[in-house]
Amino acid sequence: MPVIDSIPFSEIPHFSKRDIAYQTSHPQLKDFYKYEVSLSSFKDVIEQRKSFNTNRAVLKKVIKSQYKGRITSDELNESIKLIDSENTFTIVTAHQPSLLTGPLYYIIKICSCISLCNRLKNEYPSYHFIPTFIMGGEDHDFDEIASLHFFNKSFTWETLQKGSVGRMSLDGLSEVLESVKSTFGTMSPHAKSLTNIIDHSYNQADSYGEFMHNITHELFKDTGLMTINMDNKELKKILLPYVIHDINAEDSHRLVHKDQERLSSAGFKPQAHTREVNIFYHSGDRERVIKNGDEYHIGGAVYSKSELVHHLKQHPENISPNVILRPVFQEVILPNLAYVGGGGELAYWMERTSLFEQWNIPYPMLVRRDSVLIIDSHTNQKLRKYDLEVIDLFEREDLIAIKFAKDQSEAILDFTNEKTMSSSVFESIAQKVQEVDQTLLKAVKAEESKFQKVIDNLQNKLVKAEKRKSEIEINRITKLKNKLFPNNDSLQERYENFIPHYLQYGNILIQELINCLNPLDKEFKVIQIEE
Repeated sequence: MPVIDSIPFSEIPHFSKRDIAYQTSHPQLKDFYKYEVSLSSFKDVIEQRKSFNTNRAVLKKVIKSQYKGRITSDELNESIKLIDSENTFTIVTAHQPSLLTGPLYYIIKICSCISLCNRLKNEYPSYHFIPTFIMGGEDHDFDEIASLHFFNKSFTWETLQKGSVGRMSLDGLSEVLESVKSTFGTMSPHAKSLTNIIDHSYNQADSYGEFMHNITHELFKDTGLMTINMDNKELKKILLPYVIHDINAEDSHRLVHKDQERLSSAGFKPQAHTREVNIFYHSGDRERVIKNGDEYHIGGAVYSKSELVHHLKQHPENISPNVILRPVFQEVILPNLAYVGGGGELAYWMERTSLFEQWNIPYPMLVRRDSVLIIDSHTNQKLRKYDLEVIDLFEREDLIAIKFAKDQSEAILDFTNEKTMSSSVFESIAQKVQEVDQTLLKAVKAEESKFQKVIDNLQNKLVKAEKRKSEIEINRITKLKNKLFPNNDSLQERYENFIPHYLQYGNILIQELINCLNPLDKEFKVIQIEE
């Protein structure tokens, strides 16, 4: 069983000011979200959500069609069956379809979402809660999804395709998948299982979005997770009236900008650039709809306002909301209670409070996903060998080395007492000088400063001497630090892929993460796995 330690968010130097402020309920952010994050608050969220008329019939039809041909668990089948019940709600997380899930937090945010649903089921047994993953395949920033990293190697999907990544073909994908599989090989007892997941997902897909839907489904199919592709004509028909209203009123531009100004006044930078028109249009590529005076431009085509509205009504499947309107799309199609996301994602949501209020759309609870550092048993043994605490590794490499050298030395490498004693000596000298000639006090202070620097220099030389004596151990500790904080001191979850952990623990890794995580406790998790 893993050992779980928690570290307060405020002690993690990698997190942003706003991220820490939200997790610690800073009063400056209180006006930018609706609910305190707790199980008891969901009572109010449920009542608010019940008052909104979600088109559950269309939603059920779309979900059933997207899961056609896939083997699903009894739990997921029951969820799909109950999606049109007024006592059924979703808890949502979302991410771009990163290559083979990309950074580890893709997996962690889903596990956080499932963990929260499990707690809600225990707290509110008369309701049904569905952990829901939205595949954000309409984004067109290919560079953000094209790579993954593990075993100190990087793998990148090379293709000349453009447009929404979810709509891309599988051109060139098999080459990078073969490279990934050859790297993790067949030695691990779980390598065959992972190879089967990748191969099955690829063979059953007609597009990159389908491939990543398959991967996510295969990894989480026993957990009850429901995955949705929102790039769907029937779902976009539900969004259409909001898009048309926004073209006429430009509410999203005005209200999001207003919230951003309020956030700036509170000391927090805006996250997204808002425009007069906050949609794209699929016309081969994913083109931004740009307003220029009374005209609206989509690539080389030009429309009047009435022509644009008519065009959108004729082709709602080609509407694609940008980052400003994507939260609106999500909340009008799903009976949703909470969004589980990272600090950057929640920052986007905090800029939408006025827009949701203006449009009478229920605003969800914002739940910061768990952040996690996973330490395997071999690494655990090394930490104990060098008498290191996990929190020590959050420091810079040079500071870790100095601390280790001091701990290993039989000599006392801290000259604080000597500096205090010298200060007392110079203070006594200053008192005597003052009685004779006050103009000499500056000279006394200058000499004291020089002497303090001499002591500091001697201490630094002594520490360097001890570091040289412990050079082999310090190099090993540095490698340990780089393993847990790769890519120039990034958090593990932001860089490393899940594959090394899956190869070691298999699919039990998913269930153990779900059991270990709890996004309601608002602390950084260190999961130390023992043999």
